[in-house]
Amino acid sequence: DEGLVGSYHLRTGYGRGEKLGGGFDANYRKGPWNVFGEYAYRFNRTAQLFTNYRRTQLPTGGPDREVLTENNREPVEDSHRARLGLDYALSPRTTLGLLGTWTLRDSRLAATSTTTITGAADSIHTPTVTDIQETDYLQRWIGNFNLHHTFGEQHDLNLDLDYAAFRRANPTNAYCHYYDSLDNLVLDEEITVKRETPIRSLVGQLDYQLPLGKPEHTLALGGKLAQSRFDNELSTQRGRQGLLTKDEELSSRYLYDEGIYAAYANLQLTLGDHTRLKAGLRYEWTDVVLGAPQALPIVDQTYGNWFPSLFLSHQLSETRQLQWSYSRRISRPAFTALAPFVIFLDPQTYFAGNPRLQPAYTDAVEVDYRRDAWSFSLRASKETNSLVISQPRIDEENNRQLIVPENFDDVNALSLSVSFPWQPADWWQVQAQATGTWEQSNARYEGERLQLARASLNAYVIQYFYLPHDLTLEVVGFLQTPTVYGLLRTDARGLINLGLRKELPNGLGQLSLLVNDLFFTNNWGGEAFFPSVNLHYRGYYGYSERFVRLTYTHHFGNDKVKATRRRSLGSEEVQRRVE
Repeated sequence: DEGLVGSYHLRTGYGRGEKLGGGFDANYRKGPWNVFGEYAYRFNRTAQLFTNYRRTQLPTGGPDREVLTENNREPVEDSHRARLGLDYALSPRTTLGLLGTWTLRDSRLAATSTTTITGAADSIHTPTVTDIQETDYLQRWIGNFNLHHTFGEQHDLNLDLDYAAFRRANPTNAYCHYYDSLDNLVLDEEITVKRETPIRSLVGQLDYQLPLGKPEHTLALGGKLAQSRFDNELSTQRGRQGLLTKDEELSSRYLYDEGIYAAYANLQLTLGDHTRLKAGLRYEWTDVVLGAPQALPIVDQTYGNWFPSLFLSHQLSETRQLQWSYSRRISRPAFTALAPFVIFLDPQTYFAGNPRLQPAYTDAVEVDYRRDAWSFSLRASKETNSLVISQPRIDEENNRQLIVPENFDDVNALSLSVSFPWQPADWWQVQAQATGTWEQSNARYEGERLQLARASLNAYVIQYFYLPHDLTLEVVGFLQTPTVYGLLRTDARGLINLGLRKELPNGLGQLSLLVNDLFFTNNWGGEAFFPSVNLHYRGYYGYSERFVRLTYTHHFGNDKVKATRRRSLGSEEVQRRVE
């Protein structure tokens, strides 16, 4: 059917600060034309607490040095998301599509850090108070051209061309006040950081699928190329009374060029009446250069990889199914992790990038058994060059700590999952999932091989209560027991969310009320303790927030209008690598 259909929403809320937002979407069809778009805005003010503790043995002996930083943060974020698309049917079998996407995240942070140093006889600057003003700005522009042609049933050709442009900026001003043990001011210092990272990517993808004579027998062939480049400039200055000098150690400029060229083939067959086979093979060739202008690159690599996959499914009966799969995949580091940056918690403790990060490779085997709506899954995996973010690196001689992404030797995991629905009453539905995992992490720190292993449980339960007067109550519960993350043993965390939804009469819309993290239990903490390499660290990141939010949603137009085409973009992987 032709015409216009859409919706709009408004929301407001409060937790540790006000939350506002709204948006709309619309879909219009007329003859061969389909025009669609959406826009959403969000404002979020909150408060956070980060803590960082490290304990080190000094090379000179004597008591251990202990450093505790409490970072009280007050971020304010504005975010916008807009999408505008057009599809035009050149013929009943051929469609041309254009799509543009724009997002903007502008986060401004005021923070105060208090750092206390104890146990070090040579420490004269204790404690330290640091006032931080930080901006985190990320803008994305994505343009897509799509051409889709259908030759017949299960026989089509699809072409995607994407251009993606990103701009990441992260200026920071830190004002440091050093005190002696009697709380007398000893020294004031100013630190300024400027970071600009424009990123550009061009992605082309061609996919062709054809039938092989029998129903559900198909062959898919395709190719993809992705060219990406960034120019990251980081400039750090330190000084007093406005007289700043460049910190060469924390200043750099890096150029990054990456080319990925891939081809694949996927085969789908039915083997008898009850068995399906899917087999795939993908080859990727990668060319990467990273380095400072007019200098020898620190990374100059070309390499190729094969990525096979195999999937078997057998229908044991009308209600029982058995599946087996194997896959090998690659996970590339985020561009924004490769690009050097500095985010201060205090003058000697900061987050940083790692331009030497390498891709991670995962081999996984999985067996699934399904009976009715119950599902059981057993999975084993080995990840080589595992990518792990926010890992501590401590320089005890200079009392400095970096928190950086790292490549680990490998991570081995074995997990068992079960999911099932349950309906205790007509007005009460439950969906539950639980996963037990054993994980072993292997890494090198200061030349020594370190290993962590632990079993953990992840559980998720959602309950729906259908109440009178068109009310629906939703209760969501999540639990993650202590687990292993890189060098860290993490704390247990979890949450309870409550939602209440009301359908208004006469098509006037819908009201929904959300209470997020009711008991304020979903914050992340972890500890690394390896005396053999003088590493004792504990971190806490209080990102979570208990808040209440009210949303009003209204739908309008002709609900018979056909929905927009569902399609994925060739640049989706590139977009995931910009954080």
